[in-house]
Amino acid sequence: MRDPLFAKWNLDLAQEEKSPDSAFNLAELVDFSLMNEVFASYLEVVGLPVAIIDFNGRVLSSSNWQRLCMEFHRVNSTTLERCLESDKSLSRHMSDGKNYAIYRCHNGLTDCASPIVIEGQHIANLFIGQFFLEPPSMAYFEAQCDQFGFDPDRYFKALSEVPIVAEEKLPSILKMLVGFATLIAQQSIAEHRARIAYESVEKQVIERTKALVDAKERLEAAASAGIVGIWDWDIENGQLIWDEVMYKLYGIHEDNFTGAYETWSNAIHPDDKAYVTEEIQAALRGERTYAPEFRVIWPDGSVHYIKAVAHTTYDPQGKPLRMVGVNYDLTEQKQIQHKLDYLAFHDQVTDLPNRRLLDERLEQSIAQARPERLRIAVLFIDLDKFKAVNDVYGHNTGDWLLKQVANRIGRCLRKTDTVARIGGDEFVVLLQNIDATDAAVGVAEHIRTLLDQPFMMEDGLALNISSSIGVATYPDHAGNAQELLRFGDEAMYKAKKGGRNTVVVFKAENHNATENHHAATSC
Repeated sequence: MRDPLFAKWNLDLAQEEKSPDSAFNLAELVDFSLMNEVFASYLEVVGLPVAIIDFNGRVLSSSNWQRLCMEFHRVNSTTLERCLESDKSLSRHMSDGKNYAIYRCHNGLTDCASPIVIEGQHIANLFIGQFFLEPPSMAYFEAQCDQFGFDPDRYFKALSEVPIVAEEKLPSILKMLVGFATLIAQQSIAEHRARIAYESVEKQVIERTKALVDAKERLEAAASAGIVGIWDWDIENGQLIWDEVMYKLYGIHEDNFTGAYETWSNAIHPDDKAYVTEEIQAALRGERTYAPEFRVIWPDGSVHYIKAVAHTTYDPQGKPLRMVGVNYDLTEQKQIQHKLDYLAFHDQVTDLPNRRLLDERLEQSIAQARPERLRIAVLFIDLDKFKAVNDVYGHNTGDWLLKQVANRIGRCLRKTDTVARIGGDEFVVLLQNIDATDAAVGVAEHIRTLLDQPFMMEDGLALNISSSIGVATYPDHAGNAQELLRFGDEAMYKAKKGGRNTVVVFKAENHNATENHHAATSC
């Protein structure tokens, strides 16, 4: 067996332009090292070489290939030209929309290919090949050996190493391998798009999440050596065979694994078990490919995320016999995604909900309040004299003060209420299910009183600010979320204009008293 990836003929093909037939340049988007490891393991277990080849005949990912091909047919210039033309010819068969094609290459070996399709685009082909469907014609290969001057002893020894494969097994083999390759390619393309999306994130978020972005980059680098476990389930007797990586993925020592299906099933998170069981049953019924994401609980109690993909084989009567597939670890990707999701909905200084999350909760609250005729309120809070703190003591002190303000506001609220920082020195409180506007005013006065007390720093410095608070309620003042926030803002401006450190309830007669209320200073 020999590796085709670094063969001169393949490196020469790498210099050619990307085929216009594909919307994706896999060589640029996908780190193929993970596939290479799995293909190498598959070759070791099954004995068939596997490769992903683009439309120009370039090998992008591969196990080792048969010596007959690599040491003879792809060394001689004439037989090499035949090989490359065979690869391209098989690719052309794929462009006709077939699920797979079998092709006898011009040098006598059999290849089989299936298309890899991402988002409706045929982007490359997965090959299994360099085998025979029946015992080979020795006369053909003797003539070929003489024609190209191959060493007979070495040539026929390499010929004897080529396996014979039953044609009926090929569709199942291709379906599983294409499913795995497609999964990895989709993930790589998604990660590529995510990297592009990061470039449009606001500067402040980029700066404050630099450590997280660095962690993501480390994850992408680590993914190139991703851990993939291979498993084989004998459905009839319920026994599982795992490779050594599977034990690492499940945190199980090999000595503690009986091979029983129940041992694996018991490791699945209770909340995911019904879903995974249904996915297995659907795969056994032939309804869809087995490809779930689920959580497993290690013996130490830690939770890990697994992605699985597998293919089922059946007997002639359609009874499922075996399921063979792979697992790989999604834990770190999930953790980073959860952090990114959190950052998208929370303020980076105070850890409070941001404007986006506030808007969602406000819309939900009104939708729930409307049919039940409930009352909700918003308190629009603007800090007085906060700008002076920032100017005199700097932004670090200002950030510390914002956190203390958030804590004091939170002490005045119930668990069902929300406080959000929507920018600068502005906070909004959402009060659920209040009896009357006076109840909202009472909460606002409590907040105003607390914020009027000095904030003592560790060095003994006392920071003094106050707050101007506007109150608006649904359905008394506003009929929707947008109006409720706007009217709360207008009432806050009236409090600011009226001398600060006070609470003002929205009044319709004062609506639109000024168009430029956001120009109110925070000094």
